[in-house]
Amino acid sequence: MNIEIQEGDVVFKRAHNGWIIHGIVENEEEYLETYVVEDTSDDPSEALGRALWEAFNPYFRSKHSGGIEVRHKKTGREKR
Repeated sequence: MNIEIQEGDVVFKRAHNGWIIHGIVENEEEYLETYVVEDTSDDPSEALGRALWEAFNPYFRSKHSGGIEVRHKKTGREKR
C-alpha cells in the first residue's frame, strides 16, 4: 500500500494490535514521522483515544484554553 501525504496531513491506520499514525514534519527538511499506539486492552477504542491525543495534542482542551475533548467509556448506555 502506497500513501502520498503532504505537510500537515495525518494518516491513521488500524493494525492488528493497535494504531499507526503517519505525518509529515518539517524542520530543516520534510520527513515522515510514524507513531505506533499499541492496544493495551481488548477494546481498540481505548488505544484510538491515545492515538488521537498523540496526533492532535495541540487541539485538545486544557486548563487555560478551549479545544476538543475525547472520553472513553468502558460500558455502553444500557446496563445488562
